Amino acid sequence: MSSNTEDLFTSVKDGPSALQTYFNKLGANTEYFFFGGPNRKKLRDTVQNLSETLQAQSEQNNQTMWQNLNIVFIELFKQMEQLLVAGDANENETDNQFSLEEITILLNNICSLCFAAIVGENPVVSNELLEIVLIFHGSLPVLSGNSTILPKNICKLCITWWVKDLPKKEELCLNVWIYLLGTICDIPSKKQNTYWLAELCKIQKSVGLFDLSGSFIQSSGDQPNVEDFQELRRLILKCSTHPTFLKQRKGQMFLSYILLLNQDIMKGIHGAIIDSIYSMLGHSHGHMYGNLYYLTWTLADKDQKLHFEEICIQDVMYRAVCAPRNKVASQCLFTSFQVILHEIVKQRTLPCPHMVERLYSPILWRSLKATNAMVRANAANLLFDAFPLQSDGGADKQNELLQRLFTAIESLVSDSQPQIRSLAIIGFCQIFTKHWDVIPAHVIAIQTRNICTNLAFDSSSPKVRQSVMEGLIILLSNPFSHRLLQKLLPSLSNCIHDANEKVRLFFMDLLINVKKTDLISFWDVCPVNNIIAQLDVDNHTITSRIVDLLEGSFLPPDQNIKVWVKRCINFYSRNHNAARKFYLYAKDNLSIIEAEKFILQLCASVFYFLQSSSDTSSDQLEENQNHDVRLLIHLAFFTFSLKVSLALYCCGLFYIGHGRGPVKLHAMGPRDLSENCIDGLLETIFIMLQYVTYQVPSMTQKVAQDAQKETTAESRNLAKLIMTKLPGLLHNCFKKFHDKRKLNSLFQISACMHPSSMPVLSKSILPKLRALPDDSPDYYIKMLIQCLVKWNMGREVLDLVHEWFNASTDATQTTSKPRRSTSSATKYQKTVGFAAIQNECRVKQAVIYLTFCMENESIWDKLLKDKNCIKIINSISDFLSSCTVELMARFQNKPPTLTKWDDKMLISALELQTTLLGHMHFIHNKPDDPVTQHDPTTIINFVNQISEGLFQTVQGVSHSSQLENLSTSMLSATHSASTEAGSNFLRRLSLCKKSLSVIFPQLAWFFKSGIQVAETSLDFLTKFFSADMSVTEYLGDITSLLCEIHEHMLLSDWSAEEKEGVRSNFFQCLSNTFLSMVTYNRQNVDGFLETFKLSVRTPLRKIVQQHFSLSDSETKLSYPDLARCVASVIIANILADLKSSPDAFSEANKISDLPTLSAQLVPLLCATSLECEYVTGLLLHMFNEAMCDNEKPYKTNLQKTYTQLLTVLSKDSKNRSAALSVLSQLPDTREQ
Repeated sequence: MSSNTEDLFTSVKDGPSALQTYFNKLGANTEYFFFGGPNRKKLRDTVQNLSETLQAQSEQNNQTMWQNLNIVFIELFKQMEQLLVAGDANENETDNQFSLEEITILLNNICSLCFAAIVGENPVVSNELLEIVLIFHGSLPVLSGNSTILPKNICKLCITWWVKDLPKKEELCLNVWIYLLGTICDIPSKKQNTYWLAELCKIQKSVGLFDLSGSFIQSSGDQPNVEDFQELRRLILKCSTHPTFLKQRKGQMFLSYILLLNQDIMKGIHGAIIDSIYSMLGHSHGHMYGNLYYLTWTLADKDQKLHFEEICIQDVMYRAVCAPRNKVASQCLFTSFQVILHEIVKQRTLPCPHMVERLYSPILWRSLKATNAMVRANAANLLFDAFPLQSDGGADKQNELLQRLFTAIESLVSDSQPQIRSLAIIGFCQIFTKHWDVIPAHVIAIQTRNICTNLAFDSSSPKVRQSVMEGLIILLSNPFSHRLLQKLLPSLSNCIHDANEKVRLFFMDLLINVKKTDLISFWDVCPVNNIIAQLDVDNHTITSRIVDLLEGSFLPPDQNIKVWVKRCINFYSRNHNAARKFYLYAKDNLSIIEAEKFILQLCASVFYFLQSSSDTSSDQLEENQNHDVRLLIHLAFFTFSLKVSLALYCCGLFYIGHGRGPVKLHAMGPRDLSENCIDGLLETIFIMLQYVTYQVPSMTQKVAQDAQKETTAESRNLAKLIMTKLPGLLHNCFKKFHDKRKLNSLFQISACMHPSSMPVLSKSILPKLRALPDDSPDYYIKMLIQCLVKWNMGREVLDLVHEWFNASTDATQTTSKPRRSTSSATKYQKTVGFAAIQNECRVKQAVIYLTFCMENESIWDKLLKDKNCIKIINSISDFLSSCTVELMARFQNKPPTLTKWDDKMLISALELQTTLLGHMHFIHNKPDDPVTQHDPTTIINFVNQISEGLFQTVQGVSHSSQLENLSTSMLSATHSASTEAGSNFLRRLSLCKKSLSVIFPQLAWFFKSGIQVAETSLDFLTKFFSADMSVTEYLGDITSLLCEIHEHMLLSDWSAEEKEGVRSNFFQCLSNTFLSMVTYNRQNVDGFLETFKLSVRTPLRKIVQQHFSLSDSETKLSYPDLARCVASVIIANILADLKSSPDAFSEANKISDLPTLSAQLVPLLCATSLECEYVTGLLLHMFNEAMCDNEKPYKTNLQKTYTQLLTVLSKDSKNRSAALSVLSQLPDTREQ
């Protein structure tokens, strides 16, 4: 006996401590897995050494060792049981020699010893070894809760026992199945799951030992618990939908084996798969389910196939036909079942197609004629997937089946439901594409003609017309269809003007696919004039496709730039706007060099037009022509060699680009160009120049920055040439052209240049802006300011505005004259001096310039990025504040201090000042900080200042009574003093109204910008309502402001006291708004209805919806108050209508039959079913309160009012049942 064998024998005999010491010498002092982990090789060597040690022992010693080991093993389990019963808290109080962790390690080593005993070639199994392994297997559920490695070793031991075909292997499988299936389902590790799945496949035949309905087949041994079988069945059903089993071939084979065990487990697994699909968890596994079913069907024998087809495949077919459809594919049950069936029907290896036809026959043909349109649609989709169905009855039956298929498809194409016609069209075209040879030619011709001539113009549904385009695109993928479609597609030319956007979109995709064919030309399908006309009016999505279609025609890559210019001129002569849109989109597909060459050729054409259209003498004309030729030779120098340029000059010819031959100079004469075309050429130059400037930023910067790595030498040379020659062309164009369109293009091109390259324009543009007359058109002002700002001269514009504002003050206008000297010494003295230049005062122009800068976002953003401009803007804001003070003074009829400012200009200044305060608020505060940290003190003080001066003017005076008294006094006045007083009052009142029309939108703009002025706005509204002013003119603005306040109130993080104060003020203002609606509705019903629809309905509905949809504690408390407020207005309006005409009062059937105000408020309050349910309950509560508080004569009318409203809701609302339920609880008015 060797020393190692003797040590093992002695350690087992001496007890657990000695045995652990022996394993510690082998390095097994912790838990380890036999064939896994970082020390895999070392652990394998340990097991191998143990195996060799056991084989070296004699049979008698081996038997003695296992007897002693069995005693040690049982003793360890008893100690573990005591520790588990005592618990971790009392672990130290027990008399056990080992802790729970040490026992687990020792059991793991014993398990490895058992594994080493059977891993050899001819293992000898003693009864003691078998007993140990059986105990390990029985204790697997208990050990799995205390260790993660020991149960895996036990499973590995039992699986190896099964593979070695050792005694009583059937009793070592059940707990292994339960543990490993649970482990695979619960552990997300893909690597471990793959390993254990492979191990399970080694013992998959052991599943046949169990009747998963609850009984054990083997008679020997102890009978397992029924709960174990139920748990095993549950885990198998769970694994049938697990990705680990579905994605791997071994897992699919394993599930197929289990599916074919018996019909009970087959139904169970199929039910689990169906449940996963219905729960939308198995939607992405549809193709894997299909593969599993097909694999199972191929592995089944004849009897099993019949059961499997009936239980699984045909059930899926039936469920697919009856499954509901959804527009969202990820939520559509039918799509999931369709994917499963598609994996089966796509298998064309016999006898699978015969099986599909046999199973579909009792379901499909009946479903195609079903009354339910959804069932017909599902059946149609399944039919197209399975086409062509193949019969196993011979050629005659196959022909009959094909004819039956064609008849069914023809009936689907002419179905009464547009959805089914749409599906049939796409399915028909897919069938024609895939099975062109199978289908008779006359069937294809007839159905394709029907699609192109009839269904393409189906006016009942745009979805059908869209499907026609989709189907034809599919059909084009088959080259054999091109000759037929060449004759039929021209009938679709008017589809490009279809009213539905998706139809136009798919028609453009059809033309793009036609362009890719060799036989059909897209201009034969749809004339180019129709395409260009649609390009002019359509949106971005379709425009981009039209550009892709026409790019090869107007920017042919195989032609020289000269052809591009000719076609550009032709394009602009056809449709100016369409051509501009084309080049705006097409520029992104050009390279920088192509764009630069195109710019040069366009410049040459414009320059020639200028020269040839000038009225000069013949000598001067000849000189200009020579200059023109020299210029073009200079342009050609940068594209071609100098020798070619000189040869062209000698021949009197020129060209730019890689043309196929020279072109005469008169080829680009005035006959080919017009004023309209020149507009287009200039716009195209700007479009291309903007694209090149964006790609090569150095064009508008210093020449030193041109040497970038991205640009080639040729591109830099062309850019320099453009920068050299373009300013002269622009200078001549400014002299020649003076209309709006050309000037706009010229200024835009100039803005892309550096100001130093255009010294004349850059030095004269600011004086030109200063000297513009007051009646100058807005577009011209816009051009000048845009050009200045792009040249980084925005500061000069703001300086000009500030200068004119300062010149408008009276202090700058009244300068004292120098006193004349009377002394004789100075009387005759001659002096020389310069007269001071008086400050020019152009307030109106300054307001226009500043308004334009602030309305244009790109200009204003650029100005706000300049610190110098911000300083000037602050000075302008300070001056506008003085204008606000002047406005307050005019409210109070004080003498004006800014005499140059009329009332209209002051109102404009007020609007500019509020907007400036909003912008400066974010400049003074860091933009990166959260909005909640910004301090709006300046804005709050400004609003308080406005409200104080505004409402002080009209405090306590009724607007309507004053107008009446004023008109009476003016008619009876006999002297001028009363007339002057009346006119002053009217002017002040008009000034207040105009100020309010500015302040309300500006307050709402503050909220949209994230500025917290909720309390200030509510105070302003409170003062407004208390001032007894007419609210009807500002009803829309007030409602929009309340909506912004409400949204800000819900999202702000205030204290409880602040929120309560804001909430009470908000509801008070909202109540005043409703009272104003009642008054307005009583005075002018038509005017109220128009105002409500245009500006009140949307923000009011938003308030109600936000209150109801948010489920926090605050809205739950405040929504009843809001709903009660609106419901009270509705009840009051119906009650007033009842009192005004009690005889004519009749029950209404629709909400629109209610009085005007109620008919508008009810849909806002009861827009959804849940809201309607809540409101009806609230009405019942309000009715009970009203019946308790009011007197009897008033109760009758009030009861009629509630009954009227609930009756309407029971007939015309989102939740009629709730209204009927509440209505049944009201007393019948007829009984009273």
